[in-house]
Amino acid sequence: MEAKQIPMSPDFKVNLIKAIFSIAFFILVYLILLLTGGLITAIAIFFGLTIIVMRPSFITIMLGLGLIGMGVMIFVFLIKFIFKRNVVDRSHLIEIKAEDEPRLFALLQEIVDETKTHFPKKVYLSSVVNASVFYDSSFWSMFFPVKKNLEIGLGLVNGVSEAELKAILAHEFGHFSQQSMKVGSYVYHVNQVLYNLLFENETFNHWLQRWGSISTYFGIFVWLALQIIRGIQWILRKVYDIVNLSYMGLSRAMEFHADEVAARVSGSAPMITGLSRLEFLDTVFSDVLNHYSNKIAASIKTQNVYPQHRFVMQFLAKAYKYPIQNELPLIDSNNNPYNKSKLVINNQWASHPDTSDRVKALKALDIPATAMEQQAADHLFDQLPLWQTQLTQKLFNGVEYQTPPQDEDLHSFQGDYLANYERNSFSSSYNGYYDQHNPVNLELDELLATADTTDLSPSASALFGTSAIDLIYGASALENDLAWLKSIQKREYVVKTLDYAGQKYALKEIPQLITRLQQELDEVEVKIKSQDLAIFRYFYALAQKSSQAETLVQHYQTLIAYDRSFAEKQQLGRELQFRVQFIQEETPFNVIENNLRLFQEWEEKLKTALEQMLKEPIYQAAISPELSAYFQQYCEKQWQYFIHPEYQDDALAVLFACINGYGTVLQDTYFYLKKDLLNFQVELEENKDK
Repeated sequence: MEAKQIPMSPDFKVNLIKAIFSIAFFILVYLILLLTGGLITAIAIFFGLTIIVMRPSFITIMLGLGLIGMGVMIFVFLIKFIFKRNVVDRSHLIEIKAEDEPRLFALLQEIVDETKTHFPKKVYLSSVVNASVFYDSSFWSMFFPVKKNLEIGLGLVNGVSEAELKAILAHEFGHFSQQSMKVGSYVYHVNQVLYNLLFENETFNHWLQRWGSISTYFGIFVWLALQIIRGIQWILRKVYDIVNLSYMGLSRAMEFHADEVAARVSGSAPMITGLSRLEFLDTVFSDVLNHYSNKIAASIKTQNVYPQHRFVMQFLAKAYKYPIQNELPLIDSNNNPYNKSKLVINNQWASHPDTSDRVKALKALDIPATAMEQQAADHLFDQLPLWQTQLTQKLFNGVEYQTPPQDEDLHSFQGDYLANYERNSFSSSYNGYYDQHNPVNLELDELLATADTTDLSPSASALFGTSAIDLIYGASALENDLAWLKSIQKREYVVKTLDYAGQKYALKEIPQLITRLQQELDEVEVKIKSQDLAIFRYFYALAQKSSQAETLVQHYQTLIAYDRSFAEKQQLGRELQFRVQFIQEETPFNVIENNLRLFQEWEEKLKTALEQMLKEPIYQAAISPELSAYFQQYCEKQWQYFIHPEYQDDALAVLFACINGYGTVLQDTYFYLKKDLLNFQVELEENKDK
């Protein structure tokens, strides 16, 4: 299906006009700054030479050269972006050619013909869950078009069908097939120019510091130049906000535009199903990589990460109860049972629209899908295992292992992953009720006061049915929506308007909306409390029946006691993180030494907390042998983290391992205590008829 020239939507036209005006505004402001900077430079050079010629001496020569240097520095700052070239790192990529993958290149040519654009300069494979078009650019790219390269991620290929891959690639080509898209390129380059002038000044500042360190005279003029440059940057920062805002608006409009190009090439359905699955695929890929990050200490890796990626995708799809079509999960981004939020904020700083908005627009187009194979996209490749192995090798190249790493096969991965999933998940009997909710929101006395040893009328499936789950996720959504609204009310997050439950609200109406939602949350929490009491009565009755009521109460007592002190212990972890934050920053020597003296008090608190963790049985399940060794090593001696003029890296490594480990053990212990209680209740349910 050929993608004809697509008329611009009203929203696209508005954003296009804003972008054009922002470019014009930047050019006007920049020309004024350039002329002003040129004038300052000319005056500085004139007076600098005049001082030297009129009364030549060491002082006048140094003052004259300093003045000339100041003018040159200001002008160089204003034009330095011209010499900046953005070169994309290709070390993680593999270039492929038509003779390597003829079927894939035939598909690319088909897309090129249908979108009426140019074939990519080069085609690369990467490891990620994405496809993108990229190119090396400089200031001159605004005037001399650069051919684009195509990157295809094998993480994407591993989780989409041929039709979906065609749609996603057509979207990428769609960005460059429409003439109106060229404005977006200009705005992008203007944005890059401003970014360079505002944020990419490390080399320039280093050069200034070296020049100023030659003489006190030069240092004075370096300081003056920096004051003028900061004034220029203050102006440019205001311009950057305007240009960046228009760029983000145009970028979102361009995404909708490119989606329509893709839909006209492949139909709406393949683009919808492929797009809706991307976030899930990326989460799965990160999950697999995290698995191998945790295996670094054991010197374990894999030759090919993609069979593991496919396995986890299919396992989690089943766990999340996603429907399956052609061995791929179908994910409806507009029908997430766990997302009950009714708040819609138009994020004017986002470069991409929400997936749900894109899906809605694609559904509105309702373009029939073209006849194409629905089999997995990996059938387009002749040498896929080779590319997968090479890219996996690139993923592990930068990892340092203590011993030569061993390769884990798929079967071993499956067993280890499933064991970890089981260890870190609650029983499916609860249907997700406790994933974001704790069974100890009530005091034990209140629970026992309502206990009825004969109340076995509701079943566990009824107690954790759809209505109960809706209460939990409804409360979570209300809490999140209220947090966003309060942030907007405090001007911590800037928006013009927002929608709630399909109704538009102005900023002045937010206080009334907050009051209303708080009342709704209070009502939902009353229902959740009633539900929690019913759950306790049910399991207490089961426990009484099997003479295990005391054990159930002990589980609750242990978790409630831990919950009471949890917030205070977490606060210690946050305070410790705050107290060592300066180590990650450039800090004068005297400040480092003073901060470390102040940290000694907190270090003693950390050692006391770690010694308690090492002794008390409640924490043992959450402390790994490696972490236990760190804790013991840390508590046994006094550490020096800084010996002038440098930090002691080995000591800091132990300190950070203990601070991070402290927080991890706190969280994991809470999880394990909660899981012990929930597992005991599952056992009561399973044995109720015995």
